[in-house]
Amino acid sequence: MKQILASAAAAATIGGGVLAAVPAQASALKADACSLSVGASHPKDYTHEKIYVHTSRGYTHVKLTFHYKTTTPKVTVETGARGNDTYSRYISGATPGYRVRVSGKVTAAPKGYKTGATCSTSFTPAK
Repeated sequence: MKQILASAAAAATIGGGVLAAVPAQASALKADACSLSVGASHPKDYTHEKIYVHTSRGYTHVKLTFHYKTTTPKVTVETGARGNDTYSRYISGATPGYRVRVSGKVTAAPKGYKTGATCSTSFTPAK
């Protein structure tokens, strides 16, 4: 956009005329939404918890952040052609009864779609 405005300003200066308002060519990107859900709301220790990821478009990257009591590991997943992915997380040594929030953020989207959409879910580890 800066390049477009600089070019227009240069053309107006060279032509000696007054620069009128130049409509910006703003790209109308569509939103790429996301949603998360869990396989078990109270997974037992030393089991796998499934996180289901869904986006409105396929081949979208979603960064998942697990907000445990003492750590916040992150992983990025990519949805398939239909916008779905299942991430399996091994639960080991998580604090029983502490609600673990899982947040997601769209970090890469197909052409024509914007990033930045957020989503979340949670689970509470059981003993």
